[in-house]
Amino acid sequence: MTSALLYVEVRADVCGWFLDATVRHYRVAFFMLENFYAAAPAVLYRSVTDDVYGSWVRDEPPPSHVIRCPLPENIVHQIEPLKSKLMQDWMTFHDGVADTPHATGPSRPDATPPEHAVSIKPGKLSRLKHDAGGLHYATPGFDDNVRDYLQKFRRD
Repeated sequence: MTSALLYVEVRADVCGWFLDATVRHYRVAFFMLENFYAAAPAVLYRSVTDDVYGSWVRDEPPPSHVIRCPLPENIVHQIEPLKSKLMQDWMTFHDGVADTPHATGPSRPDATPPEHAVSIKPGKLSRLKHDAGGLHYATPGFDDNVRDYLQKFRRD
């Protein structure tokens, strides 16, 4: 599995973008973990597609009706350029182009599925560090708890 996660902390909340990819498909979404660093229970919101301004849902507690983006505009303007840079610098998608993916992955259903829906660019592989969980790269200050929390709600 390939995954990417970027986020910014806004007081007790965590706002960001993630990508999870298996061999044949990937899913991407913006997210907000409300109250993640607070004593109150955390609430997970995510975009339905890879469109920060599109529809969102509350994932945890259980899903509710579709809502609008809960992220403050200044946070959106921080996250979107980081997402674009991460995708351009690190990721290669099924057709070899680091382009904005669709939430459901490759859009050519009649084509033979690629070996990997998303790959890390070869020039970045040397930056990955190996540990018991596989190969990872994280910037200083990265909180593994954010990744672990989001993994609990991963859908195959």
